[in-house]
Amino acid sequence: MNELIPHLGTCSNKKEFLIKLECLKSVTGVGIRVGKQTLSQYMLLFYTHFLHDAEELVVLEIIRTLARLLKLRLISKTTLIQNESSKDQVSHHLLDKILPFLLHPNAWIREETLNFVLILSDFNKTKLLTKAEVFCILGRKLRPFLRNAETAN
Repeated sequence: MNELIPHLGTCSNKKEFLIKLECLKSVTGVGIRVGKQTLSQYMLLFYTHFLHDAEELVVLEIIRTLARLLKLRLISKTTLIQNESSKDQVSHHLLDKILPFLLHPNAWIREETLNFVLILSDFNKTKLLTKAEVFCILGRKLRPFLRNAETAN
């Protein structure tokens, strides 16, 4: 498995977006095999750069992949949200990178981002955030995007 991870990184550097899509589709299966720790330490840090890809289908697929990984409980809480004690550091956490896509012009990307938020907020299925954390942390992070959506109408 250690030899497979660099190959996934190599094929993600290709210019053709179809190759990138196939690499992203394989992340879920590889993530199940390598486990939560390896996934968050190596693969997620590497693959989140796809959120800024020029091809919208690649962005859509990475958000879908992250939602699948979240549903399988393969994304840790520390990967998702910023620890309150480390506010001075630059935030590189997944939730902060995904939430701006709620305002993306592409409806499919907005829908997948909302799906990610819904999976994250479903305490009964993911058991990642408590109900209080969903209200306090997720609600606080969502509020600016909801205000922007109100002013756009």
